[in-house]
Amino acid sequence: MRGPMRQGLPLDWKSHYDSYTLIGVDEVGTGCIAGPVAAAACAINPYDGWAMLYAVDSKMFGSGGTAKMHRAERAEEIKRRAYHYAIRELDVEDAVGPRRTSDQTMAEAVMVVANAYAREHPQGKPLLVIVDGERRLNIPLQQVIVKKADVKFICVGAASIIAKDYRDRLMYDYAQDPEYRGYGFDIHAGYASPQHLIELHARGLCDLHRKRMADATLRRYREKLTGKRQKELPLG
Repeated sequence: MRGPMRQGLPLDWKSHYDSYTLIGVDEVGTGCIAGPVAAAACAINPYDGWAMLYAVDSKMFGSGGTAKMHRAERAEEIKRRAYHYAIRELDVEDAVGPRRTSDQTMAEAVMVVANAYAREHPQGKPLLVIVDGERRLNIPLQQVIVKKADVKFICVGAASIIAKDYRDRLMYDYAQDPEYRGYGFDIHAGYASPQHLIELHARGLCDLHRKRMADATLRRYREKLTGKRQKELPLG
């Protein structure tokens, strides 16, 4: 088995992967300053015509209301037709950080799919995990690391759509809660958008915010507004 691929696919990629059942995994929310990280893993038949139509990178849909509706429709179709899929979410703790949280979330989702596949297909093809990104996961399975895997592998594109749809719904639900109403989580999903920064400046941090990341972002924003250095929020 080759080591991690960081420049794309091997020239003989079709014959290389035909002997495996592929599990794609992707995450969403690592770069946010509020809300959990979510990850999805998915095993699907890459040769079904529906997969080519439905399993494209989630970011291709954009972020508007119509785009979210289309993504949601495709996510439901993917979940209905997939061999197996799993979704996991974890809150980001300051001591752990978003990247390690993301890795753990993806690993958990992969193992749920892998265990389900092994139970139903004890004599099936060996599993190979396709990870979108640059970091190996702590899992007892063969894995290949591919940059932009969500546009190269149908299984990763499918996982990307499922994860993004799940987290968008979650952040929308938070936005309806009176405790979080006004932050606009249904619009920016916890990313440091201009609207989010305006609300953060006016309201301060809530318990959905990742304290260290959100405080650093808010201080930089206020320093730009005032030209004065801001005090760091005590962590504990």
